[in-house]
Amino acid sequence: MEEVLAATFGQPGSGKLDFNSASKDAMAGRLRDALARNGVPMAEPQLQKLVADILNFRDTPPRSGLIADFNQLIGDVEALEAFNVGWAFLHELDHVVNDSSDNAGLDETGECESHINAMRRECGLPSRAEYFFKFFPAADQSDFRTRFVRIAFDKTDAKTNKRHRYWVTWDAVIVGGLQVATAR
Repeated sequence: MEEVLAATFGQPGSGKLDFNSASKDAMAGRLRDALARNGVPMAEPQLQKLVADILNFRDTPPRSGLIADFNQLIGDVEALEAFNVGWAFLHELDHVVNDSSDNAGLDETGECESHINAMRRECGLPSRAEYFFKFFPAADQSDFRTRFVRIAFDKTDAKTNKRHRYWVTWDAVIVGGLQVATAR
């Protein structure tokens, strides 16, 4: 999924949309055409909200809580396959199409991730077990600037009914999730 998005949107000079500098109208036009071409119904107000949300993400530093570079994530292969730029895009699209909300509490996923988890299960991937990341044990108490955080993903083995836990980990200061002042 990530390769398709990169090939479609990541080639400056190729006539493809450059996300980093695209205007609101250019992005709306490109998404409107692509959605219509693929039979995805989206009303104009929904499209405008999606574009506004995407541009807000792009233009609002420090993007606290958001991943700046999915290539910097480390963890179990199963969890990394379930948490990449493609799944992030589907998550944001679900907000617009279904008007779903993120979770406000700890140890839950929220309405939007419930929808995305259903898709993950259909693909044989583990489900996101929580919406918010948690500090890697003792990482929030360290004098080092590195602040490792992680998100859990779970998958139940159909034969044994045993739950397996998988992790995605990253340095929240570099990749996203913490403001620099918070990390010091």
